[in-house]
Amino acid sequence: MVSKNYKPCTDPAKTTPYLVERRTGLRGQHIGAAPAPRGSMRRQTLALLNERDPEIPYVKFENALRDLVCSFMERQDRMNGELLRRMIDLQYRMEDIEADLPVVNRKEHANDAGAPQ
Repeated sequence: MVSKNYKPCTDPAKTTPYLVERRTGLRGQHIGAAPAPRGSMRRQTLALLNERDPEIPYVKFENALRDLVCSFMERQDRMNGELLRRMIDLQYRMEDIEADLPVVNRKEHANDAGAPQ
């Protein structure tokens, strides 16, 4: 039974249905919970990396990297020590040369001036 107050709508803008795309089946998306916050995802990732048998051997890599950095630092310390020893040796040699230099200069000046020795 149709009401007497019923009037069919003749406006095409109101009667035209708007198209809706169903995304769940077509795009491989599913309706589920909202994604986890980044902080908890990072904590979970770190826990996965540090577990006993992860896919990525993070602990082994960290140990190898630490060994490499420590070996570089030890090598740099040895090189710095060697450079310091060479500088000290050069300083002693210069002091010895400077100590002998005035004696040689005095003898040369005495010979050049013709003064008796």
